Parts: sequence; structure tokens; C-alpha cells
Amino acid sequence: MHKLIFETERLYVRRFTIEDEENFHNLNLDQEVMHYIRQLKNKDESRHFLEENIQSYETSPMTGRWAVHEKGSNRFVGMFAIIPMDNSNYWQLGYALQKEDWGRGFATELTKTGISYSFRRMYLPKIMAVTDVYNVNSQKVLLKSGFEQLPNVIEHGKESCLFEIRNKAVIETKRLLIAALDWELLNLYIETDQRLENEIGLKPGNRKISDDLRGMLETQTLPAMRNATENDYYFHTIWIVIDKVRNMLVAEMGFQGLPDSNGEVEIGYGTQPGFEGEGIMTEAISGMLSWTGKYQGIKSVIARTESSNPGSIKVLEKNGFKLISREGEILVWGI
Repeated sequence: MHKLIFETERLYVRRFTIEDEENFHNLNLDQEVMHYIRQLKNKDESRHFLEENIQSYETSPMTGRWAVHEKGSNRFVGMFAIIPMDNSNYWQLGYALQKEDWGRGFATELTKTGISYSFRRMYLPKIMAVTDVYNVNSQKVLLKSGFEQLPNVIEHGKESCLFEIRNKAVIETKRLLIAALDWELLNLYIETDQRLENEIGLKPGNRKISDDLRGMLETQTLPAMRNATENDYYFHTIWIVIDKVRNMLVAEMGFQGLPDSNGEVEIGYGTQPGFEGEGIMTEAISGMLSWTGKYQGIKSVIARTESSNPGSIKVLEKNGFKLISREGEILVWGI
């Protein structure tokens, strides 16, 4: 059975199989299609290239080159890819469509949905794209899809146009990725049955949710997320903290709603059992403060801790928070 990666309004994107050899070969042999992409491949070279791509799914299951088909007819349309970028730690987006499908808006449709997949399922902090300097049509597609054009680079001995798009819902620190869950993933998070981890390619752990947190998520967070927009859902959802080396969910963070009229926003946080004492939350809060510092409209950040929680107090103090008030046994900190 073909592994589905994502769908658009008119297309679906799936993993290649060896049965796709003819379509794959025809695409790689078409001089007009490959003109701005790579050198033509003969049948043996094309088959070897296909086998390499299929094998890559084992080591990198969330990424690769994939087949694109039109819904309804199931007709092969071309190829879409999220692959490592040469000589860097970044990922790049690319596509190749059959000539008969040029000019139908498929490239923009694929690119926009591919960005969403990369940002909301792979949690890439940014995506790069490279085009030939004369490939104006692809440059227009990238700009229309939200990419920003950077200074040109030299790739494989020739000048190329370089593009970048950054993920507003991901924060990257030295050890961590901190990512805002969308509606679908937030619901999987609440279930604590490893479906969230499976969906986004994380190593399963022993993630727990307290009864108090579950109650807050079900009565406050989910209703708020139903009404949230693309530009403000960050302030209503859970931000998961991922250890990049262990590829595991190690902590959570979140805001207590949108910034108020004074530009003040409150954060909450917690480390998963077994990951305490590693400096994870100190690093995560530092990353979050970097994010809020760039967000227009946020002027200050507060957090609340119990007076009997020295670990939490230490984390805030390390990040420059100052005690501003006391509410019984609850200490209010601000920065």
C-alpha cells in the first residue's frame, strides 16, 4: 500500500515504489522538465536513482522525493521533494511536473501545502529553495508561496537564486526544538497514546498529562483553538519541547492567552518525568523569550510558580525574571 504524505485540493503526494519506475524514468528523461533541475538520466541511472530514493525512506521517513498524482484520475503528475540541502544542515523544497501539467497552478498548490507539512509535521525551523537564475516561473511560485529571496549563491559551479521561508511556530535552540501544535496534533497530544509521537516521527516515551492539565486543555485550550486564527493560535496551544539528539518530547510550554492591552503575556511550563535536572527548561524558556522578543505587541512576559518550588524559581531567575508580586503561596515573576 502506498504511503500517503499529504494532499492538496487537487493532488495527493505519496512515496515512490519500484512500480513507479516507468513514470520516474520518463520524468527524468524529459529534457524540458529537467532543463533547470539536473542532467538527464538513462534507464539504468534512473532506476538506481529511484532505488536510492526508496531506500532513503527507511532512514528519514518524514522526508524524501515523492510521487504526485491527480485526485480522481490517479494520473501521475510529477515529483515533489523535501530533501537535505548540499553542504548545510538545512532542508530544501523542490518539484518537477510533467509538461502537460505546467500552467495549471499545481506547483504553487504543492509548494504551499508542502510548506505546511514541513512546518507542522516535520517542525523544520526554515526551508530553503534553489532555482536556476533563468527559471523565472519557479521563482514566481516561491515568492507567491511566501518565500523570501536571498542573495544569489554559486551551486555546482553556476550561479543560482536562493530562497528561504521561516517557521513562526518553531523555536530552535542548541539542544531543542520548541514547536506549537496545530488543532489536529493538539488533540493527539491529549490522548497520550503515542499517536502524536508516531505522527511527527518522534521516539515514543512515557509522556504523562496531569488531571489538572487535561482538564484545562479540554475546557479552555480546545475551545480557544477552535476560534484561533493562523496568526494567533501560538498563544492558545501547547508548545512541545523536543530534544533534537534523543528525538523525544521532553517538556511542554504554553501561553495563557493573547497579550493583554499592556502587551503582557503569561507563560506556563513543565518538564516530563525523567528529564528533570538537565537544564532543559532553562534553555526552553530562553528560546521562548527570544521568540516573544521578536513578536510585535509583546512588551513583557510573566510566569507564576509556587513558593515551595525552588527548581522552577531557579529556572526563571537564570533567565532574568524578577519577583514582582506574591499571591498567597504563588510567586509572580516578570521580565
